[in-house]
Amino acid sequence: KRLIDELDRLSHTNASLLRKSAVFFEILLLLQQREKRSGVADSIAQFINEGNIREITLEKICNEFHFSKNHVINIFKKEFGLTPVKYINNLKLQRAKYLLEVTSDTLESIAANSGFNDYSHFYKLFYRENGLSPALWRSKKHTEPLHY
Repeated sequence: KRLIDELDRLSHTNASLLRKSAVFFEILLLLQQREKRSGVADSIAQFINEGNIREITLEKICNEFHFSKNHVINIFKKEFGLTPVKYINNLKLQRAKYLLEVTSDTLESIAANSGFNDYSHFYKLFYRENGLSPALWRSKKHTEPLHY
């Protein structure tokens, strides 16, 4: 915003073409850097989505993209509004909800098949995100009327 205002101001004065060009190219550079950052965030999301959700960790993301944990978290959070770990957990929880609806598998089996190594962790996250235990969520989904 500041640079655009500066360019606008310069265009209404007798500023040199060199100064106007310098501000213009500074704007282009900032736009290119922003595009590169969002491209990295998109690449990280694609890496998460295409990988084995059970095995993807923040450390693996950092190793794949050669960034520090803080850098990965900041890039991803700026673009998607949540951390990579929260994004991964949301994917796991979506899978768990699907399995709760379409299978009669045990809750422990569903937790494991959704990528959770620890049932207790799965239960806490599920309850925190949905306000219901997995078992209660499943029973409510099975008693809701079907809409065609």
